[in-house]
Amino acid sequence: MTEGEALSLLLEAGVVDRCHQEQGDRHQVLRLGDQAGLLDAGITERLVASVAAMLPPGVGALAIGSGSADLLIGHLLARRLSLPLAAVMNVDGRVQVRGALVPGAATWLVTSLLEDESTVEEFFAACRAAGAEPQGVVTLVDQTEQPAATVRGLVRWVDHRYPADQCPVCAGG
Repeated sequence: MTEGEALSLLLEAGVVDRCHQEQGDRHQVLRLGDQAGLLDAGITERLVASVAAMLPPGVGALAIGSGSADLLIGHLLARRLSLPLAAVMNVDGRVQVRGALVPGAATWLVTSLLEDESTVEEFFAACRAAGAEPQGVVTLVDQTEQPAATVRGLVRWVDHRYPADQCPVCAGG
């Protein structure tokens, strides 16, 4: 799936919306959406298929974040791939994994939004504490500033932030 196709799917699902926000010398042309399109089974199934395609062979378990899109997509993905599913939760300031992680299993976090690199580090530590082998994160929207080898995203947020003089909205594009 091309980034343009991924963006179209995320717009259709309502995961992101187009906008134009001036943030100092930068212009942001995406914002988080209401996710209402996820109520359409066809859209959600296409999104799940796109996430499944980002996963490498040999995945042994999935973990999900606590957002509503995480729960829906993670559950459907785990069912589609016949994988155990656990939840990653922040309990009293500590990230914990709860659910059916298989000891030694190659585990991936599925999340709709990855906001910072510390989430990846905390997920890895919690998985290791639970006996699983964390491999990476698949996300619909990657908001981290720097790309990471362990993160696979449909859309990178920074790819939709422009210097003011290069903004496609301001330029009429």
